[in-house]
Amino acid sequence: MKRLLILNFLLLCMISFHASAQTYVTQVKIKNGRWGYANLKGEIIIPATFRKCLEFTGNLAIVFDDEAKQYYFLNINGKRVRSELPKFTIQGGYYSFGGSLFADGLLAVENGKWGYLNNFGKVAIPVQFAEASVFNGGYATVKLKNDYFVIDTAGNKTAINVKVINGLNHFSEGLASYRDDKDHLGFINHEGLVKIQPEFKSVGYFVGGVAWAKTLQNKVGYIDSLGKWIVQPNFDEAHDFDPMSERARIKIGEKSGYTNMLGEVSYLDTDNYSDYSEGYVIGEKNAKFGFLNAKGEWVISAQFDGLRSFKNGYAAAKSGEKWGVIDKEGKWIMAPQFYGIRDMELVYGSN
Repeated sequence: MKRLLILNFLLLCMISFHASAQTYVTQVKIKNGRWGYANLKGEIIIPATFRKCLEFTGNLAIVFDDEAKQYYFLNINGKRVRSELPKFTIQGGYYSFGGSLFADGLLAVENGKWGYLNNFGKVAIPVQFAEASVFNGGYATVKLKNDYFVIDTAGNKTAINVKVINGLNHFSEGLASYRDDKDHLGFINHEGLVKIQPEFKSVGYFVGGVAWAKTLQNKVGYIDSLGKWIVQPNFDEAHDFDPMSERARIKIGEKSGYTNMLGEVSYLDTDNYSDYSEGYVIGEKNAKFGFLNAKGEWVISAQFDGLRSFKNGYAAAKSGEKWGVIDKEGKWIMAPQFYGIRDMELVYGSN
């Protein structure tokens, strides 16, 4: 009985510590155009002194040093975390798309060639590759000399069973798209085996088991992880599905709308179309912005001067010239006070 009480006490302590070690953090811009970091209350926790700073992932963020002209790591306390690579660049395109900096705890960096740092700034996989993707689900794609490989988080390489590859993307839900010698795209798995034949002109990433794909006749639909059409290619443009709303933005001719998994198209009462995120989509009426749900109902009225999509249950919203943060009921969680805000990220502990 005494032992059981001790175990319960230790468990409660662990839960309490874990909860206290979590905080929401976002990048914020002040009047002079510099960026820093604030918590959900709007309190500046890392001074706004940076020209460029990226989101926290886990317990680290990346900022740009104007004087040294290089990136470096910061922890949640604003302290610099030393890297074993004194200078490096990163794959900015993927992160602006919305990917995680330290996917699987590893960051692809370039210092002459590409390698990977872990979230303590240590070299996890040595710099050696001509190309290197981000990790996803424990795997990444790399190019070494003239050959492409799949690697795991330990750096173990697996050859790809394709004769000619003219390009290879990162994994999403266990599949990575590749481009063959005819400029057609298919997908391989983490064993380097072809799972979907190269018969598409372009493809998206898998989200919720579904990816958009464009035929050689320039029509777009949605395929499953076996390459079978689940929504026939009847569109001229298509975007990723939002798993929560099960809606994706499409275009037929010049007209935008949304499709569900059955291929049923709907149109919303909005002046502008964007992508669903966490079940909500930004709508516009008379130059004001709000949110609609999957049924097309206005759940947060068009009252803001600017909006970002929801992430982790919060969205940046603009009133007049200043930005704050709202929740999914449209209530201000952080009063509008900054000149720019990014997405709220959940940060765990510090280095």
